[in-house]
Amino acid sequence: MSSGPTPSTHLSTPDLALELPTGSGKTLPGLLIGEWVRRMGEGPVICATPTKQLARQVLATAQREGVPGVLLIGSHKTWETADEIAVEGGEAIGIATYSAIFNSSPKLPEPRLVIFDDAHAGEQFVDEEYGITIRRHENVGAYLLVLEALSPFLSGLLLQRLRGEPDPGAHHQVRLMLPAVDPGALAKLDAALAQLPEPYKFEFAMIRSGLASCCTYLSYGGIQIRPMIPPTFENCEEACGDSRPGSCGLRSKSATWRVAQVSGGKVERICVRAVIRQLGCWGGG
Repeated sequence: MSSGPTPSTHLSTPDLALELPTGSGKTLPGLLIGEWVRRMGEGPVICATPTKQLARQVLATAQREGVPGVLLIGSHKTWETADEIAVEGGEAIGIATYSAIFNSSPKLPEPRLVIFDDAHAGEQFVDEEYGITIRRHENVGAYLLVLEALSPFLSGLLLQRLRGEPDPGAHHQVRLMLPAVDPGALAKLDAALAQLPEPYKFEFAMIRSGLASCCTYLSYGGIQIRPMIPPTFENCEEACGDSRPGSCGLRSKSATWRVAQVSGGKVERICVRAVIRQLGCWGGG
């Protein structure tokens, strides 16, 4: 009799990477894991994808294989109440996007398991949830307010050029600044960002506690403030009071990261996890 891993071997593993070769089809094994947990009555199961299009593809696969699933994409205000109840009651797997999890106020039902699809390619979709991007042509007032807060790091001539009409000499230049080197300037930046309207205030909420660790990129066309590494654990603590490893933006007890490759610590870096247990579907536990 085989002594290999059984379905329950990793039931309590906080983070598990499910590795399959490219093109082998990672969706079905992930759905089957989620369906097994759902049928065990452990609690709600969420399957997260990078995009809405991929979420619809996962739903189509689930329907084809007889796995009950519902879409929870877009604004939570547009979700069907019946679908939310079905996921909350463990009657169906909720299929959502990364942005529904990695935000300042997740609205998804509190899950037992979160399955992340294409985690190896999800760096962009995780990173973009943790940062503020102010484009000058979209909101000149917001740009100038933050520019003023950054003035201690700029020469008078450069500040004048950035405030004025488009200057070919300054338009294509991007400067990297670290506000944390000046505590007074950091406090001034924090106060300026706190005054910004929606949607900036939600973006600021995602990084405010780690503002001292953020990098600021400044050009004539815009300002971007983002951390070197997305503070997903702090997001867990702020959004749901849970900063345990494996909470993944919600109070999930475990997470499965479906990937094509897990070598070199790439998935740990993208997902900001110290340790992710790796499980190759062609063998090993």
